[in-house]
Amino acid sequence: MKQRLPFLLLIAILALTVRGEEVKPPENEVPLFRIYEAVQDAEGAGGVHNVHQGKLLLTVRTLGNLLVQADKESVRVVLNEADTKAFEKITTDYRLLLTQSGDESASSLSMVKEPRKSGSLYFGEQYRSGDMAAYIRKRFHFKPGTNDIEQQPHQQDRPDVHAPKGTAP
Repeated sequence: MKQRLPFLLLIAILALTVRGEEVKPPENEVPLFRIYEAVQDAEGAGGVHNVHQGKLLLTVRTLGNLLVQADKESVRVVLNEADTKAFEKITTDYRLLLTQSGDESASSLSMVKEPRKSGSLYFGEQYRSGDMAAYIRKRFHFKPGTNDIEQQPHQQDRPDVHAPKGTAP
């Protein structure tokens, strides 16, 4: 029996890892963000192109994971399994994407060079998307300038709200 215990423990750990829980912002009524086809207008004065949102391609409400970066500003968003599959198809079919925050206060423009299978999106100043990173951190109640989450009183009573993996509530 002692030899079977480590094996059974390993199986239990793998089952929990594979299943994974989705990460949801505490207030989940508004989508976390939406991804649109970005449409360029004809070249304007001074060679400047204007870009506006085209067709809605994906609405993201939950994540597979959210990883905060050491700079305490940037984030790596990992889409859930269904959204990862949709995002791979989107990045196969479209070359210019506009990501817009759920409350429409922030946005990010990205060029797609090849299909993205990982479901990871990076937001931060170094990616010219600092406003999106700040918005996501705010939605998950990260304390400004830290990688700590502010404990929200209503979270204690809601089993459907999960802190991002690897962070302390």
